[in-house]
Amino acid sequence: MSPKWAEVLDSQFKRFNQTERVVEPADELRFGHTSFYSSRFGKSEKFSMKEECEDLATAEVYSPEDDNLILVTFTLVRGSLFTIKYKSKKYKFVPLPGYELRNFKLLKSEFAQ
Repeated sequence: MSPKWAEVLDSQFKRFNQTERVVEPADELRFGHTSFYSSRFGKSEKFSMKEECEDLATAEVYSPEDDNLILVTFTLVRGSLFTIKYKSKKYKFVPLPGYELRNFKLLKSEFAQ
C-alpha cells in the first residue's frame, strides 16, 4: 500500500473506539469477523470508492499445527475499514501459534500508488 493510503488506514485505526470480534463458537458460524466502529466526533480520512462496500485486500493464514487455512478479507464501507472476515473449511477462525501469513493481495491497484 502506498504511504498516502497507509496514512488513511492509520488515521482510521486511531478513530476506532469499539471493536466486535466473533470467532466462537465456530461450529455454528459460517465465517468469523472483526468489525470496527467509531462513535467519536470528527472525521478520519477515507479511501476513495466507487461502490458503498468494496473489498480492499485478501490474505491467507495457514496454521501448520492443525493444517488449517483461513481466508481473510478486509472490507471497506463508505471509505472506511469496517470488517475483516475469516473463512475456513474447518470452521476454525483463530490460528494456532506458529501460523504463516501468505498471499496478501491488495485488490484495489489505485491504493498501491
